[in-house]
Amino acid sequence: MTTLTQERLKSLLHYDPITGHFTWLTGRAHVINQRAGSKADKGYRCITINGKHYYEHRLAFLYMTGAFPKQLVDHINRVPFDNRWENLREATPAQNARNANLSKLNTSGYAGVSKVSSGKYQTYINFENKRTYLGTYESVEAAAAVVAKVRRACYGEFAPKK
Repeated sequence: MTTLTQERLKSLLHYDPITGHFTWLTGRAHVINQRAGSKADKGYRCITINGKHYYEHRLAFLYMTGAFPKQLVDHINRVPFDNRWENLREATPAQNARNANLSKLNTSGYAGVSKVSSGKYQTYINFENKRTYLGTYESVEAAAAVVAKVRRACYGEFAPKK
């Protein structure tokens, strides 16, 4: 089986970077101008081309740049079916993990902030495989502000918003 190229992709599908939708250009097995693909696992969308399944966000990279991403594609707003070009960025596994939703076990509402028995809020950050303690604060807002500032310094554009 040959590798899908940008040229082949563009002969089969049109990608609208504003909506993030792909539509079919050919009508053999598909309806022309109909949205391509379907929902797949974990909320992502998948398109089948020549019997092979591709995630829509990976196809967007091929369509726009001429190459598949080297590793992962991060959805900036964390919505897995939002494949608008402005919402996608190439990421390493570590960068992608930094932009993950909060754990269901999180009770403070902020990553890196937990309430301790004294009623105060303890802060920490995980960076380069190390957990670093950042201090204890009276309010969850103060604690979250400290964590956010350090995350921006360490993670740059991949720092989670919350």
